[in-house]
Amino acid sequence: METAKRLEAARRALARAEESVGLSSAPSGAGAPAGEWSVPDALSWLFPRGLSRGMTVGVRGSRLAALLVAGIASGAGAWSVFLGCAGTGWAVAASLGVDLDRTVCVPRVGEAARSQVLAAAVDGFDVAVIGAGPAGLTAGLYAARAGLRSAVFEQLSPGGQLAQTERIENYPGFSEGAGGFELAWSMKEQAERFGVQIINEEVSSLDLALPVKQLRTPYGSYGARSVIVATGARPRKLGVPGEAQLTGRGVSYCATCDGSFFRGKTVMVGGGGNTAAADAIYLSRLAERVILVHRRAKLRATPVYHDQLAKLENVSFMWSTEVRALHGEEGKLVSAQVEHLSDGALETVPVDGVFVAVGTQPNTEFLAGALPLDAGGYIAASETGETPIPGVFAAGDVRAKALRQVVTAVSDGAVCAEQAANHVAI
Repeated sequence: METAKRLEAARRALARAEESVGLSSAPSGAGAPAGEWSVPDALSWLFPRGLSRGMTVGVRGSRLAALLVAGIASGAGAWSVFLGCAGTGWAVAASLGVDLDRTVCVPRVGEAARSQVLAAAVDGFDVAVIGAGPAGLTAGLYAARAGLRSAVFEQLSPGGQLAQTERIENYPGFSEGAGGFELAWSMKEQAERFGVQIINEEVSSLDLALPVKQLRTPYGSYGARSVIVATGARPRKLGVPGEAQLTGRGVSYCATCDGSFFRGKTVMVGGGGNTAAADAIYLSRLAERVILVHRRAKLRATPVYHDQLAKLENVSFMWSTEVRALHGEEGKLVSAQVEHLSDGALETVPVDGVFVAVGTQPNTEFLAGALPLDAGGYIAASETGETPIPGVFAAGDVRAKALRQVVTAVSDGAVCAEQAANHVAI
């Protein structure tokens, strides 16, 4: 009986809308069947993958479309979506008793609109987090605890750079330090315990123009009312001849990942920050000799690393020196050519491995202009993670900021989740 009432209300509401804007008798669009539409026909055309999550969907543009709205709206749905609607579309939605706070209007009926509807309605989330490093996992955790439907997208295993760190000693609460991988895995399990959905798919592009943002992966599209970009950063390369050809054949960007391959051998570490110092310390327990090459006369690493390195007998330094080329034989690294910056002299140093630790670069290529970036490619966002696009935030190492540490990434994730919750509540 209730459904019949909704159907009749839909007929009256859409009749008034048609009179005011002169709508056609049937929707148009690529592949749309002509003439009378049955509800199954309309559903099959709009949603070839089928309906899910008990959603409500409305397609305004014909009498039958309104019946489709009413017929499905009688269930407890996640979203109401109106295709091709003008201002009167909201009146139609209101007449059907649809929750206007969970209604999306898409400007036209067609293949593109259908794709947007699939993203917004079929796989809709309140908050979608891109990246499962410390910032992303924390954002997902806080969003889920706030009662929001939350998902974290991650191409590979969770943890980001943290998972590739042998030991972290400056994260509060661990007096003896903590293993990076173990800490990252605990963050992931904690987030899942509160209902965060981990989706192992790479987000390849974004459409942030609509109230429900669209995230595209190689396997489909997803929609979310708020998006937190927490894709972090990756190791920066040296950019010297031979580097690309010898990567994985003596050249590495992760000491804890590949250090065991160089037991009893000679390795070189390029860089002067905390990562380079930590890599040299780690490798000193495996390699026979570790050469740390830095372009300055002193490390930029914090003093605690200086003290530890000074005690290691198999670690030596090449100050004011830069790697200029890498040479291999039979597909394996055999030496590194370095330049002494004081006089420009070149020297060839025999090594079995080179570990690059010269900073990071943000993972923002997939944004393709969707968000403003600074000169270094980092997302330009406020201290609360807000970007110029409402409902879109940036957290962790991908954001332009003064300090990039696990503790600041975690803080960013919590703040962005709170901001996202406020946005969803509007």
